[in-house]
Amino acid sequence: MPRRRSPSFSSVEFCLWDAQDDATNFQRNYSVGEVEVEDGVIYHKTEYRERRNHFAYFACSEPLAGFDTQRDAFLGPYRSWDRPIAVERGFASNSIAHGWQPSGSHHVRLELGPGETKEIIFLLGYAENPPDAKFDPPGSQTIDKRASGRRSRGTSVPTWSPTRSRRSDRSGPTSLGSTGRRRATSTSTGC
Repeated sequence: MPRRRSPSFSSVEFCLWDAQDDATNFQRNYSVGEVEVEDGVIYHKTEYRERRNHFAYFACSEPLAGFDTQRDAFLGPYRSWDRPIAVERGFASNSIAHGWQPSGSHHVRLELGPGETKEIIFLLGYAENPPDAKFDPPGSQTIDKRASGRRSRGTSVPTWSPTRSRRSDRSGPTSLGSTGRRRATSTSTGC
């Protein structure tokens, strides 16, 4: 039976931690957005270096074909959420946001046979690190994602395995997360 290629995209637009300011202070906001991408996890770290000890993360249970972290790269210039350019093109541009509008989008390529289904899990979360343990290695600008042994509530930042959709590391910083599940189903008839 022939298999059908089925691209799947996730998308989230990160806030900059203050809704009123996000909607009004464009001069500042278009200068501060920062992200980091590691092992398929998108980390939103706006102002983490300067004055914050928290960050958001957006992860996917499947291996990625690509990602975007700049809203205009995903949506396209002068476009809206009803027809993102990345979805129309069928691929992400692997953009890294430096200012402007940080967002997160995963591009997953699936091949499904007739009637076959596959579940993809997307996880959006929030984590905090103690002020004295924000970076790994110390003195760098890379978020300390390990933070082993430091927990006050919740669970750790996820470490995803391409073959499993569970966290493989249960130690880490404070984390509050929510999952979104998407089921892809092939509708090809094999004709």
